[in-house]
Amino acid sequence: MVTEITRVGVLRAGKVGAILYGLFGLVFFPFALLMIVIADPSEGVGMVFLIPLYPVMGFLVGLLTAALYNHTVRLGGGLRLELAPVSDVPGDQRAENPPVPLR
Repeated sequence: MVTEITRVGVLRAGKVGAILYGLFGLVFFPFALLMIVIADPSEGVGMVFLIPLYPVMGFLVGLLTAALYNHTVRLGGGLRLELAPVSDVPGDQRAENPPVPLR
């Protein structure tokens, strides 16, 4: 089955971006802080204020990206996805309807 993404929810994309950037910030912040403290300890204190900016920037980037995608879809069409049904039974490799190759 081939489907097309014709619109992306802008607010939802912003929320997802905020969560992802927030998680990236939590993962990478300790390493960046360690490198700054080693290089120049007086700079490390300012890094603490950057923590809240990661989710904010993620939210804004998510909003902008979704809005641009929605505008672009009107001009050139959406992304096409090929979907294949799968079994809910663990270990079952068979699909009820095998995927048909795109031509």
